[in-house]
Amino acid sequence: MSPEARRKPERTFCSFDRIIDAVAADSSLTERLADFHPSLARLLNRGLHPETEEHLTLADAAHIAGVEEADFLAFVNCGAGKNLKKEARPTEREPDWLMSFRRKESAGAIPQVDVRLELSAGKEPFSKVMAFVDGLTDPSAFVLDAPFDPAPLRRILSRRGYVSHAEQSGKSHWHIRFFLDGAENPVFSADGISAKVWFEGKTQHIDVRGLEAPEPMVAILCAVDDPSCGDEMIVHHFRDPIYLRPELYERGWSYEIIPGDEDEVRLHLSRAAD
Repeated sequence: MSPEARRKPERTFCSFDRIIDAVAADSSLTERLADFHPSLARLLNRGLHPETEEHLTLADAAHIAGVEEADFLAFVNCGAGKNLKKEARPTEREPDWLMSFRRKESAGAIPQVDVRLELSAGKEPFSKVMAFVDGLTDPSAFVLDAPFDPAPLRRILSRRGYVSHAEQSGKSHWHIRFFLDGAENPVFSADGISAKVWFEGKTQHIDVRGLEAPEPMVAILCAVDDPSCGDEMIVHHFRDPIYLRPELYERGWSYEIIPGDEDEVRLHLSRAAD
């Protein structure tokens, strides 16, 4: 595509912006992303399920392609070259439930669904996965095999009460274990950080106590940047996160300290009115 045919993006995009918004702003981006990485080509060319489309961010696309987010954003925003650095992705922490899960899995007691063939054939796997989950006799645990870590799907299933752990077992093979953990759900950041999340009425709560800096701030910003986030949130923190305030302000959010338990600093986050 000639430079003249490429439409200049309407704004600069960041990691947590949706890929559909970036594509809408730059008419050449679909073709460039499809040419950039085969997994992105399959995602974009097959037609995304509306639920996946709503949640797929540029950070997710960078992880699917296995490159550094900063370089990928430069590629999206400025048309930078394709020689991007490979992503140095940290291994996810092993949750407490994982050892017991693996024992049951080894005994053949955990149902599995594999979407690698569907994706290689250019088919949309979201409907297959959700139908599989809905049809489980015992929905407490299952395993998903995929060619990449499906971060949007993990976020969607977290709203059903599933925590998850992803493990790469080959170049194009990810093994994702899902475990139904009551009302506490994880928020997944671009770095695989998770924090406990639940709802009281329509208000979302996030507990970042126990995470090491800068993980609490990353988890909170992931939560407010999620497209499905509402206009307020309660954060359970171990201190007043003074460096969080300017980051929230840039995103149109503010917070105040409200009464909480003895072992926490409780914050009320609110989105500024348009």
